[in-house]
Amino acid sequence: MNDSDHFAPQRRPHHIVQAAILATVLVSTMHAQPPDTIIARTNPGPAQLRQVWAVYGNESDYLGQGIGGIPDINGDGINEFAVKFPDGYHVFYGSKEPLSKTPAMVLPVGGSHPITGDFWGTGHAAVGGLRGSGQGTEYTNLIYLYRSEGSSIDTVHPVIMDPRTMTTPALTSISDVVAADLDGDGADELIVLPGGVRRNGSLNAFAEIWIYRGGTNFQLDSPTVILHDNESVSGGLGIYVGHWDSDQYMDVAVSIGYRDGPDKLKFWFGNAGSPWNWTTPEHEVQFGGLVALDCDGDGVLDIAAPDTPNNTTYLYLSGGSKSIHTRTLAIDDADVKFYRKGFTVPMRMGYLGDSLKRYEMLGIGGADDVGPTTVFGFNGGPSGPDHLYDVYEASGEVFSLRTPLADVTGDGWNDWMIGYSERGFHAGFAAIYAGGPYIPRDSTSGVEDVAVAGVRTAISVWPNPARDELHIAWRGDLHRMPTRFTAHDMLGRLVAEGRVEPWRGEALWNCSGRPAGVYILSIYSDDNSLLATTRIIKQ
Repeated sequence: MNDSDHFAPQRRPHHIVQAAILATVLVSTMHAQPPDTIIARTNPGPAQLRQVWAVYGNESDYLGQGIGGIPDINGDGINEFAVKFPDGYHVFYGSKEPLSKTPAMVLPVGGSHPITGDFWGTGHAAVGGLRGSGQGTEYTNLIYLYRSEGSSIDTVHPVIMDPRTMTTPALTSISDVVAADLDGDGADELIVLPGGVRRNGSLNAFAEIWIYRGGTNFQLDSPTVILHDNESVSGGLGIYVGHWDSDQYMDVAVSIGYRDGPDKLKFWFGNAGSPWNWTTPEHEVQFGGLVALDCDGDGVLDIAAPDTPNNTTYLYLSGGSKSIHTRTLAIDDADVKFYRKGFTVPMRMGYLGDSLKRYEMLGIGGADDVGPTTVFGFNGGPSGPDHLYDVYEASGEVFSLRTPLADVTGDGWNDWMIGYSERGFHAGFAAIYAGGPYIPRDSTSGVEDVAVAGVRTAISVWPNPARDELHIAWRGDLHRMPTRFTAHDMLGRLVAEGRVEPWRGEALWNCSGRPAGVYILSIYSDDNSLLATTRIIKQ
């Protein structure tokens, strides 16, 4: 293992993503002081993720067996989220205010994540999950979908997938369900991966993929197409839908564990008639557990995979000359290797550190011999992440489920959710961590909000009055992002200026060398349009 493969507890900010405004001060009582040079600089240390919401169950509740995000239901422009409780999925509304622990509704379904998709192509998502029915060899999973119209969900008239009523009746235990627009018509397909199918009393040991066509005639009576595998399955099933190559069509990969051989990853690649003309997989590799994410920002999925015996996480990037159509995904095929003893749990953390939603964050979790359970997050980039982590979570909480969330806190930054149903005698818990820069809203921090285009909290500056440093942070969903900053004294003299990358969300002006007084901070967008000005008092 090369030293360059290690990742170490160093660098990156005091905040998740922070660009600094560094003032170089020349103090003179005889000559005019030149303007400070404002530059973006490398951040000095990683940030601790901020937990903004958590719920805990009682003994044997198994709370957190399922977690996930839900599109905006109540029409306030903020996404929702859901947690599996004993009586089903509790749906919570996202909010700019502190997130409520009282659910907006309860859906009597389960599964490791809620099912969400615009299956009818109306622009309104349906939400649902799994139910069980029957006993012993007559047990089967059912799918319940609840349509949303306007600002609510119809919980009275679910659309039900019952395999017992299919053209050829079946019983199944469902391993995974995904919604995605596979044929590009604007309506999502429902993609179901059964863990095994029993028909006419006989168990089909081969994997199947059931695809239900989305559109105005969406139905769950029978799959539109069933894809068949040709090897005996033992378990470990998962669906990964997205762009696995650089063409315009959606692809599907399925991770399958086999009875008579190693786990495999099998691919169906999109084309002009897919998925309705798919038959057998077009490519397969021997491969076990994985996380699919886009951390190099090219719109094509990358793969992170663990190697627990060797304390290594391997990252296979989609960029470059290696095509997934022929790639082996062997260890020596990996593009980046992350080595740290005890840390081999890769995870997708979404766009926590990029307001432009280009580069997903790679998480790696674990624990060494002396420290608590910790997650390290690595911001992506054009060449993927480097070995210096940007954020960490070190509460010691163990969790088995984790998922990126769209913005549920109303600040324009994506968030992240975890869950673990085994915590505390199966009581379970779930928690949300906020993306974007930390803005201290306590009464002593001196935060001042600056409005832009009618958005009251578009930009925040603190502390004001300032003594040594002035922090500047902004929402992640502004139509025009802050890019350039200037500061002038009351005589109109320029005292500081500089540019930052707007996706970072935060800047810092070291004003310690400036005399006490009032300064005007001006904030500009990338087209040099003035976004806002505000008065800064320097003590």
